[in-house]
Amino acid sequence: MYWRAPLLPWYIAHWLASFMTALTSNAVFFFAAYELHQPAEVQLGMVAAGGLVYTIGAFYGGRLVDRLGQRRLGSYMALICIPVCAFGAWAVMQRSLAGVFIFLLMINFFSAPLWPAIESALTCVSGKLRLTKRITIYNLNWSTTGFIAGGIVGSVALWLSWAGVFIVAAILSLVVWIIIAMLSVPQSQIHAGHVEDSPEELARSQAILASPKSKTLLHMAWLSNMLSYVAVNTVVAVLPTITIALGIKSYALATALASVWALTRIGGFLLTSFWTGWHYRVHWMMISFAGLLLGTVALLLSQSVLVLVVSQAIFGVAVAMLYSGSLYYAMHLSHGSGANAGIHEGLIGIGTVLGPGVAAISGSPDSVTPKAIAMFVILTIGGGVMAVMARRAKGLGAAAGGVDIKQDASTST
Repeated sequence: MYWRAPLLPWYIAHWLASFMTALTSNAVFFFAAYELHQPAEVQLGMVAAGGLVYTIGAFYGGRLVDRLGQRRLGSYMALICIPVCAFGAWAVMQRSLAGVFIFLLMINFFSAPLWPAIESALTCVSGKLRLTKRITIYNLNWSTTGFIAGGIVGSVALWLSWAGVFIVAAILSLVVWIIIAMLSVPQSQIHAGHVEDSPEELARSQAILASPKSKTLLHMAWLSNMLSYVAVNTVVAVLPTITIALGIKSYALATALASVWALTRIGGFLLTSFWTGWHYRVHWMMISFAGLLLGTVALLLSQSVLVLVVSQAIFGVAVAMLYSGSLYYAMHLSHGSGANAGIHEGLIGIGTVLGPGVAAISGSPDSVTPKAIAMFVILTIGGGVMAVMARRAKGLGAAAGGVDIKQDASTST
């Protein structure tokens, strides 16, 4: 199969691995809130600790991709995730908070290197699909699984039990290992550089890569994506507390309502695919960040189901725009480097530590308002830093003299 559709096994493996991690992480948070009756503070602390080990796994995983190869590293990590998910099943059967916390640490650490391996492979495997489309499909893969897993995890728990959720995840990990180890292209067919959007646009692409403005935009994109995960992982951990406060007693309904933002994130990724005018344009990044700030605060302060749904819609689109920029620039400017993919994922981990960590110590354990204020402060400070970087990018663009990043980027993608 792989020599006729070389990208397909990697996309299938990515979909299944993303579904596995989304299913189990959502299960941990809703199990802790609805079954163990833990406050938001505890869940935020678990997220922050998971983000710390994720950061380590992603940074080192990115380096290991360039050393071991995408295929070998990806299969190793998928194989390790099988017993990790089995441990998660045991932990929920024991109704052990410590057990599910240890599971969260392990799944974050061992799944983290999977993403740089898959991102690099999908960028560098031979094929006719353009880089922009490859990244769009990658984003749609994990955003779709996040929406589906988040929406149905409560129903799956009712059907199979909470332990059954983790058994399903272990089976998915086994299938991912089989696909990467046995059906993906040989390492020799994964090249050192990314596939250009089209051969005739290579000259324009080189002009973009040579501009000092492009590096500033990459750093802005990385910072904005880190800040988006400050918000994302705080929101994900607090959503069970919000649904309980809104009087939603069924965790099947609660998980469905809490997945609205993941649905609109899918729409955001479709937008970034069909409309590429945002490429290398500072103002679109800043507009997306403003949407992130507004959506985060409104979501956390929701006093009705309507506000919860509308704020999630804004939040999801903003997250998609910022993530797309971070991953596209990381892969485009580095020619598909595993190390750069590792930095992209590692910064997500840093955001996961910073946001939930600060939120956990803000106010009383289940008080959401102080946590919303903390997010507003962090995102406002981060937005100020991005504004300074945006002015610097504009100055570098003017100083570069013959390279019009906006014109080149809009035609080369």
